[in-house]
Amino acid sequence: MDPQFLAIDITPENFARELAGARTFVDFRDLGQLLSMGLAKGGSLDNAVIIHNGAMVCKEGLRYPNEIVRHKILDIVGDLFLCGRRVRGHVIAIKPGHHRNVELAGMMLARIRRG
Repeated sequence: MDPQFLAIDITPENFARELAGARTFVDFRDLGQLLSMGLAKGGSLDNAVIIHNGAMVCKEGLRYPNEIVRHKILDIVGDLFLCGRRVRGHVIAIKPGHHRNVELAGMMLARIRRG
């Protein structure tokens, strides 16, 4: 899959219009393992994009040409919300994932608590 890029100001309007509809995605090769671990419950082609042999498989087609990066940004916004405060800043993420996002949220929260 080619790299995707999106620069966006996170406002309530932009969040609703540009990010909220971005579906999660999974590589077909990982799907069996996720299901056997009890994960991906409720997952379907209605709410997820499956990547199989480099092609995107979804019921209605992609909602956005760069839906994958939009979902990654949605994940970042949600994970940083764990700080309990509105984040004002500029985030540049390369290959983000929940683990790294939560690590960043933890570092930010520690700094907030230190003052």
